[in-house]
Amino acid sequence: MAYRVERTAQADGQLWDIVLYWVGVRGSVDAGLKLLDSIEAEIRQLADFPDCGAPPRYDALRERGYRVLILAKRYLAFYKVDHERRVVTIHTIVDGRQDYLNLI
Repeated sequence: MAYRVERTAQADGQLWDIVLYWVGVRGSVDAGLKLLDSIEAEIRQLADFPDCGAPPRYDALRERGYRVLILAKRYLAFYKVDHERRVVTIHTIVDGRQDYLNLI
């Protein structure tokens, strides 16, 4: 049985910020929507493979139970898995090149 995948309001906002940034950079709504489709497809995989993400490199995040999934080769989704409830909750989606420790 698959897990339910949820995103926090923060993660949703961050995802839309990423998409809107791409729309601006590429000058194309289609480019932003293509990126959104790609990211959402990768996130959906967590329903069947909730532990596929790696432990984060920072001890503080690992100790709090986070895992990290790389999205579209440059973004990081930090999430937690509740195996008892069969729920994956994505808490944060950030550009992997930024100092993300304080954003989570």
